[in-house]
Amino acid sequence: VLDQPSLKVLEYDFEGKCLGITNISNFWANKLFVIGDYLYLVNQGSDTNNGRYSIFEIKKDGAMTEAFIPFENASGLDCDHCYARYSAESVFYAQRESNTIYKVSEGSCEPFLTLDFGDYTLPDKLKGLDARELMFKTNKEYQKYALGIEEIQVSGDLLFVKFQAKQENYLLVINHKNKTNVLLCRGISINSMYSIGLMNYYIDNDLIYNVCDVDDFVDLVTNMLNDKRPIGDKYVKQLKSILSERYSDSGNPIIIKYKVRHE
Repeated sequence: VLDQPSLKVLEYDFEGKCLGITNISNFWANKLFVIGDYLYLVNQGSDTNNGRYSIFEIKKDGAMTEAFIPFENASGLDCDHCYARYSAESVFYAQRESNTIYKVSEGSCEPFLTLDFGDYTLPDKLKGLDARELMFKTNKEYQKYALGIEEIQVSGDLLFVKFQAKQENYLLVINHKNKTNVLLCRGISINSMYSIGLMNYYIDNDLIYNVCDVDDFVDLVTNMLNDKRPIGDKYVKQLKSILSERYSDSGNPIIIKYKVRHE
């Protein structure tokens, strides 16, 4: 668990017992992932006592073993979901403004693929500007370009890459085993009585498992019931039961299973 205010990483077992604490005060981390016995601190643009790098690989005692992807200037836009697990030994990591996805493993960080947006590539003069600066200091010039990789996600052999181009959202699906494009679309939609869109999801053949944040789920279901949408009594009871449980146990997310219908 990344504890940013105290600059520590806390390790727990499945029973909630604290197994150890790692001091990361010589670094900075916006996000954290783990491979084997190593911690990987994702630094989105901050200067640290160990230099300017996008990823620090450290041991649990806080000693740095590697630093990857050096930078001079901070990027203006950051990737919302910047990493996705490839396997037990490696993780995909995405940098937004460079449009590059890296493959990270113990002691290694190599470029895996780079998206080429052609004429829609964000020009250098607009890189380094944050969202507010792009909106108010560029006379809307940014609207003509792709704003880089926003999210990545892995399901089996598929790598999902979300990006925006000319203010339209797109989803690129890549087979990461052979680096072939499977699909380019405007996104995956859910057409069901629940009307709950995909958030963090995993696709297994014809089944989609959607992990829904508790607060989002409560808001969606509350609005759904207030709107009196045509939902069967069986499902109304299920939703109300889950709602009552989550009001008192907001720490656990909800997993919703969908079955894909081929048309």
